Amino acid sequence: IMNSEEYVIIDSKALAYIQENFSPTDLGRIMKMTDMTYGEYNVLYNGQTPHTSTTLMEELEYSRNKFSNFMKRLLRKSIIYYMEGYVDDKKCKHIMLNPHLARKRKTFNKQCVTVFEDIKLLK
Repeated sequence: IMNSEEYVIIDSKALAYIQENFSPTDLGRIMKMTDMTYGEYNVLYNGQTPHTSTTLMEELEYSRNKFSNFMKRLLRKSIIYYMEGYVDDKKCKHIMLNPHLARKRKTFNKQCVTVFEDIKLLK
């Protein structure tokens, strides 16, 4: 019996959608992002803190222009979503990954699920 505390569940039909719509290099970066998710909103984390655009760009080893274009494509294809809010009276923007693609937990805040399309059903 295998036992692990660290796992990522990736939906195979959603993965097929990613493979059809993104380059192999982008696919590798998206897969790297799947292991960064945490919490009931599937937010991308950098260790103990949520990723910023700058920290995610560095983690994925992108230049600013290529990173911006990559993130715009992910947003258009319903792979990510930006959740804005306040932490300690400071405005912040968190990057959420579509839980229909990958997740580390069974349950989510219903708001998280409603902002994403179920990419398994997209062509």
